[in-house]
Amino acid sequence: MEIQEAFHNILNPNFRDPQLTVWSCLIVGKLKLNMDGSSKEDPGQSGYKELLRDELGTWRTNHYHAKGLTNIDIESDSQTAMELILDGAEMNSPYRALIEDANFLLGRCQCSITSIPRETNSCADDLANLGVNQQELTIFLDDPPNSICPLLITDMRNISSSRD
Repeated sequence: MEIQEAFHNILNPNFRDPQLTVWSCLIVGKLKLNMDGSSKEDPGQSGYKELLRDELGTWRTNHYHAKGLTNIDIESDSQTAMELILDGAEMNSPYRALIEDANFLLGRCQCSITSIPRETNSCADDLANLGVNQQELTIFLDDPPNSICPLLITDMRNISSSRD
């Protein structure tokens, strides 16, 4: 077995053991907001979507948006955006005011923000891809689109996905 693995590593020098990732559930009573953006062509249509779920991974409807919630765990696979928010913008950045506002709101609402692997953000990624072609600026869905139902079930059942 060791010899076979050694030959495999020699023949495939970029091979790494895949890591398993899974969407993580929350503490009871908390909510998690997963978000992602999508862009088609450069320049082209772009947009973002977010998904609010409870500790079981259950899709939450738009009535939560109106409640002024606090203490939400926010996750995104956009490492660049997360670094900008967490580290702050440079003095001459055109996004400085926006980033400062985001940090102010995060602190005021006692929300945490975290960068996560793309594989654990598949529901938000799929929603963002669907939203690129929508004409409306904002849409609240009471039920998830059929295309992400299998992804939600995978998250709710804590099924891992491979990350190369």
